[in-house]
Amino acid sequence: MTQGQPPESQPVPPTNCGTAHRAAPDPDKKKADWRLSGFVISRRSDFVAFAALVISIVTASIQLSGYIKGAQLKLLPPDQVFIVKDAAPGEEPRARFGATLIYVNTGEKGYNAIIRRELVHVVIAGKDYEQGWDEFVTFDGFTPNKPEPAKPFSVDGGDATSHQTYFIPWPKRCPIPAHGPCDVLENHIHWGQFMGELNRLLHDGQREFEFKFAVEVINDKPPMPVSCKIEIDDKTVKTINQFHGYNPTCFSQ
Repeated sequence: MTQGQPPESQPVPPTNCGTAHRAAPDPDKKKADWRLSGFVISRRSDFVAFAALVISIVTASIQLSGYIKGAQLKLLPPDQVFIVKDAAPGEEPRARFGATLIYVNTGEKGYNAIIRRELVHVVIAGKDYEQGWDEFVTFDGFTPNKPEPAKPFSVDGGDATSHQTYFIPWPKRCPIPAHGPCDVLENHIHWGQFMGELNRLLHDGQREFEFKFAVEVINDKPPMPVSCKIEIDDKTVKTINQFHGYNPTCFSQ
C-alpha cells in the first residue's frame, strides 16, 4: 500500500444469512423409492413385504374361487349300450341293460365329487322303465364278466374316469296304503315283453328308442342327465332275439 492512498478493499466472503440451508438429496434414497398404484415403498425390505402381501392375496383369491366353484362334474353320453337277456334261476327271463359311463370333473384339484348312485331310464314307445346300478363289469360283446358290486366312488378334481355298469330293474315304490293301482314290479320288463315292444315300434313306423342316464352325487349338484337313442330295423330286432342280446351304437342328442 502506498502512503496517501486509501487501503484496498478486501473481498467479503458470502454469507447465507437469511437463506435456509438445503441438504443435497440422497441418491440412494431416491433409488429406494417405489411407486405402485398410489403406494410409495421407500425401502427394499418394504418392497419384499409388499410383494409377499400381493402373492398371498392372489393365492387366497384363487383358493376362494376354487371353493365357490367346487366340483364340476360332467357325465358324458355312452357310445353304445348293452342289451342282455338275463335268466335268473327259477325266474322268467328279463331284459337288462348296461353302458360305459364316463365322468369328467373340471373343478380344481382337491374338489372331488362322490357318486352315490347311477340310473338309466329306458323309454320305449313312451313307456319309461327305470333300472339302477347293480354291478361294475367288463362286457365281452354283450356278456357281462368280472362282476363287482356297484358302490359309491370319487372323481377327483381335474380328472376323468369311466367304467361299465350293469343295471337291474328297480322295484317301484308304492304308497301304503295305496291310493289306486300301483305295481311294484312296473320297472321289470320281461324278455318276451321287450321283444314285443320292439316289434310294435317297427309296426308303428318308429325305429328308435331312448336311454336316459342320470347320477346322484353326495353333497353336491348332480351333473345334467344325458341321453342317446338306438336306431332299429327288422335285422336289428332279429339279431337281438336270436343272440339274446346286442351291443348297438347309441347316438347322443
